[in-house]
This record gives sequence, C-alpha cells and structure tokens, in this order.
Amino acid sequence: MLYFTLLSTTSVMYTVACFYTSKDITYEKVTGVLGKLWGRLIATFFWGLYMVSIYTYAAQKLFSWFSGSEDVLSFLSFYLPGLIYMMVIWNVATVVTVLEKDYGVKALAKGWRIIYGKIWVSCAAVGLLESAFTGIIFIFCYLVVYGNKMNLVGKVFVGIGCYLLTTIWIHFSLAVYTVVYFVCKSYHNEDISTVAAHTAVVPTIDLGSEKEVQLERVPV
Repeated sequence: MLYFTLLSTTSVMYTVACFYTSKDITYEKVTGVLGKLWGRLIATFFWGLYMVSIYTYAAQKLFSWFSGSEDVLSFLSFYLPGLIYMMVIWNVATVVTVLEKDYGVKALAKGWRIIYGKIWVSCAAVGLLESAFTGIIFIFCYLVVYGNKMNLVGKVFVGIGCYLLTTIWIHFSLAVYTVVYFVCKSYHNEDISTVAAHTAVVPTIDLGSEKEVQLERVPV
C-alpha cells in the first residue's frame, strides 16, 4: 500500500511538472523517480504529520482554555482555517520534495515561503478538494456503514463507487497541488526550468557496443 501511494505521488507530480515545463516524458523516467525519492517523501510526510498533530493539540488546548466549552461546531470553526493552511503547506512541501532537492523540515519551510502571496488561492483550492473528499466519506458512511435502507448488493456497488471516486480524487488532488506549486513559483518570478533536474534518469551506455562501433570506424 505504501509503495503504490508513493508511486502515485511521484508519478503524478513528475508528469505534471514535465507537461508544465514542456519536457519529454517516458515511462522509464516516471517509474525511475520513485527509487530516488521514496525516503525523502517519507521524511516529509512524518514531519508534516508532526506539524499537524502539534497544531491540533495546541488548538484544542487553547480553545478549551479561552472558551471554557466543548462545543464541536465552535471548535471546528476555530480549528479548520488553520488546518487548511497547514495542509496547503504540507501538500506544497510534498511537491517540493519531488521536484526540488529539499525535504523534511526544509521542504515545509520552503512550502510556507512559496505560498506567500497566493495563500487565499491555495487555501481555496485545498478547501474545495477536502470538501469533495468529505462528501465522498459522508456518502460512504451514510449509505454503506450506517445505512439500513439498502441491501447488501446495493452497499457493495456504492462502496465500489466511493472507492473509485476516492482514487480519482487522490490523483486529481496531486495534480492540483503541483499546479498550485508552479503558480506560486511563477508569482515569485522563480525559475521553473530546472525543477525535477535531480530526478533525471541517466541512460545506461553499453560499453561493449560502443567499443565495437569505434573499432568498425578505424580505417584499414
């Protein structure tokens, strides 16, 4: 499961980057990227998870201290804007990890710097994506998990549909995060022609064949 998650992340982001920068793309290039980046992606993921966990804990404590209540809706209205902002930084940091040399804390810091000036646009994009995912989860829980009006066959079909929608949502979200990264880079007038240069797959050369060609060219 982890392998396919990392493969989807690197493949989609690298493919979008190649289209965005008008670079040639092949199957070997796309599949070869994962071998160089899987460790860095995992590091960025855990640092992003740590950042969101610290924010969640701090937001919960601050809300309980200042409000003195446990109203869920009030807490969500206080918590969600900051969470969306954190998710934007985390997602852009993932793109930075794939397309640049920074990862982990450095990628998160760079993601925070890149979205500066385009915060509202970035948060709106991520907010819409998360709303769509919340809708898929709601449908699955309402009709499949807690639904009593559907038979087993209907639940199976709804579950398969929700699974397919989730798969589409994941890949579409990765593409959107990559586009947000390039839009923010363009806003800061940063060069995008060298992105993903560190992931270039060096073609192997058959030394034996090259030697034979050179020997054939020796004049008699």
